[in-house]
Amino acid sequence: MSYVGGKARHAEFILNILNDPQFDGMRYLEPFIGMAHIISRVQRKQSYRASDNCQLLVILLGAIQKGEPLPTITRDEYCALKVQPDSLRKATAAITYSFNGKLFGGFTEFYHRKSGRVDNIPQSRKNYYHRLARCEGFQKATLDCRDYRTHHPHGCLIYCDPPYARFEGRATQYGVAFDTETFWVTMREWSKHNVVFISEYQSPPDFVCIASHSKPCTLAGGHRQIQRTERLFTHVSTLPRLNPRIAESGLALT
Repeated sequence: MSYVGGKARHAEFILNILNDPQFDGMRYLEPFIGMAHIISRVQRKQSYRASDNCQLLVILLGAIQKGEPLPTITRDEYCALKVQPDSLRKATAAITYSFNGKLFGGFTEFYHRKSGRVDNIPQSRKNYYHRLARCEGFQKATLDCRDYRTHHPHGCLIYCDPPYARFEGRATQYGVAFDTETFWVTMREWSKHNVVFISEYQSPPDFVCIASHSKPCTLAGGHRQIQRTERLFTHVSTLPRLNPRIAESGLALT
């Protein structure tokens, strides 16, 4: 899927849960890694495994993990690479040089702010990649290109940040092509033998919100913003296995 996530900021409410001492020493799985903003800040786990079914994203993250230099991409090359076989150059173009990081979402290089400041977007992203390469959790992670449904975890701490479903009648950027119903069925199964946390705006009734954060979202055209509450869910059957601080917050938000 063409999905690279968006947890660069305001993820403390998620990390406070994942880094709770209760989960120290567990095996950690993140099947929707995005740009690794969460896994890079998850601490004290026995092992780290992450995946995404977007080959170009996994190619780029693998190169970052190995410290490989990333190429500079011109506008003409950006257009030409769209029809070329997958490679690190294509992955760099598709994500690093694309608007909002969406796969081939439009070539972007400089962003002119109203203040007069000009941002070099690809360079800013490469600066982040350099910081990411120094993160312990990311360096330890085993990266795979695979569909989340091919995982069969047992005894793991799992964080899922899937493409979000329709929200208040509007399709989110990636929700149209993602089977949300099947996702929640899979999360119920995983929750039987794992501790699973899921980021979403809404959930089926048998999942409980244990933390939340309000954030502004720009509508199409970029002229109007609305506030949406991003929530962290877990299955109701998981609550008895959580320490009182986490479980009680979930019951209070229910």
